[in-house]
Amino acid sequence: MEDLMVFQNPWWADPDAIYDDERVEKALFQKPRISYRFEPVNKILIGPRQVGKTTYMKLSVAGLIESGINPRNVLYFSCDLLRDYREIVSIVRSFLRSVKGKAYLELFEELFIGRNYFQVKLHDLTPLFRKEWKFYFLNSLLIQTFKRLFGRGPETDRIIEGVVGEHLKRLYPTYFFSGSKEVDFLTPGFGVEVKWRKKVRPSDFPRVGIRNKVLLSKDTLEFIEGNNLAVIPVSLFLFQLHSPNSNLATVS
Repeated sequence: MEDLMVFQNPWWADPDAIYDDERVEKALFQKPRISYRFEPVNKILIGPRQVGKTTYMKLSVAGLIESGINPRNVLYFSCDLLRDYREIVSIVRSFLRSVKGKAYLELFEELFIGRNYFQVKLHDLTPLFRKEWKFYFLNSLLIQTFKRLFGRGPETDRIIEGVVGEHLKRLYPTYFFSGSKEVDFLTPGFGVEVKWRKKVRPSDFPRVGIRNKVLLSKDTLEFIEGNNLAVIPVSLFLFQLHSPNSNLATVS
């Protein structure tokens, strides 16, 4: 890990090495010149690929060095090659032990993006872009890392809800409905409500006029015919969702 840290932070050996970085060089010489102000607060950068997240981080490194910060106190690390959050925690702790004075950390994980879900009209699934929307982080690795480091982050049920939403989004147009009550996810064929707990009841799925209903639980499995409601464990639902023989996978 130490070798990876040294490789990704050449300015530790030569402060001017930051200006040899391809992104920094391009940003400094293009017109109009790109410049960013680095604020010494905790930040999470979110955005699609190729919008400038890495460039912002590298220019922040340059700005810190130019302001007189010891280059050895500035860590940039791309987490793509790491296996789990424990390795990220190990790297951060190792870095902090070696630093004298204030430390500056910039962790970059290319898959750490979020997903927006828009509210829709129930009868025709017309997106209501001006209404409220829901957001979920997709990378549970870094979610767990930040929770471990800072003691704060989404609860497990919220993380599970985001995982379900992401799997649905890969197969169907997926939204959510919010009227007198909210339904977590709505596709053209069925609605999904996630309740990450052992005991669930039919009433946990809101009565909002959705015909085909799926209520996801920790481990309850049953079908309530009178409500046209399938109660399915999250793990089984996700497995069945991607099965070629699944009824869910062919709903449209």
